[in-house]
Amino acid sequence: MEILFYVIPAALFYAWVIGLGWLAIKPAQPGSSRIAWSILAAVPLAWYLSGFVTGQLDYARHRAHIAELAGVARPKDPPRTLVVWGKREPWQEQLVELGAFDAIYVSNHKTGYRERGPWIRIAYLRSPRCLNAHTKGTDAIALRRAQAAFVACAVTDEVPTAPAEGLTFNIGERWHLSRREMWESSLTPYELYRTRAGQEDELVGYWEQANGGLPMVPPVLTLFGFTQMELADRQNRKPTPEAFLLDRLSLDAATLRPHEEPSEAERREQFVRLARSADIRDREIALRIATVTGDTFLAGEDVDDLLTQPDVMSALVSRARDLSFCSDTGRLCRFADRIGAACRASDAGATQCDRLVEACRACPGAR
Repeated sequence: MEILFYVIPAALFYAWVIGLGWLAIKPAQPGSSRIAWSILAAVPLAWYLSGFVTGQLDYARHRAHIAELAGVARPKDPPRTLVVWGKREPWQEQLVELGAFDAIYVSNHKTGYRERGPWIRIAYLRSPRCLNAHTKGTDAIALRRAQAAFVACAVTDEVPTAPAEGLTFNIGERWHLSRREMWESSLTPYELYRTRAGQEDELVGYWEQANGGLPMVPPVLTLFGFTQMELADRQNRKPTPEAFLLDRLSLDAATLRPHEEPSEAERREQFVRLARSADIRDREIALRIATVTGDTFLAGEDVDDLLTQPDVMSALVSRARDLSFCSDTGRLCRFADRIGAACRASDAGATQCDRLVEACRACPGAR
């Protein structure tokens, strides 16, 4: 089959051009014959060269089409709910915990109907479940939850349907995408709509990368046409869904706050409770909070109870020799004096405590 589809057409192309080209330059023949053979030999070459013109024109048209759609006005006072047609992914929790949305609804089902569930609702809530998720690591969600002292976080629940009004984000399901027209793309577009009951959906955001191709050099003819070289739209890099949505909604991640964000007093109360807990898992969470936040909302006396715990002090002393000490200890070293005092009150030994304090004070931002 490969011979039929690929080898034979390519062989015929070159045999035509070379054979008729030879007849055109063959000696001892009238000028009219040379012209006729030359025209016939040039026909497949003209077909090949026309691909460069049509390919570039199609590419330019596609870019203009994308620019027109992407230029729609940003929504004023955008809704606080988002319905996602696409996969369940971590960026959805990140947007909720940033405070960009009150709730995000997402379904992996490929039905295209809101009333067909189940749907997952992601909302920022105060929940004991926040203590059991992403308490370790350095990912964005873990950092936000530690900064909230795990009082509140993005909590997921299953719901029967998604709301009919709000924002709808089409990503990843090609048959939901209505603006594709005639062009194909290897990178799935983003479509952001504002939906209202009884009104036509309003497009308020669009991203797609222009797609095009030029004939390969040298020409390779197949039964489906000339093999193409892909034109890459490098000027229009694909943003993350999070970056695309924040931009289209005119939101700044640095200033966003979730509506139910815990107060400083609530965070301190939660930290103290965890630090004084008899459960080592709670103390590990308290250490994580102090490591991430430092003195952002904690005072020196808040961490004293934590530092008196033998397991915590032992971990700090043992890590003081490591090259990764500063990155592992984070902002906890802003309490370097208290760490030193607590160490000397323990049975770690003066030499070990001096090394710990020296290592802590060498960390950037330590006091």
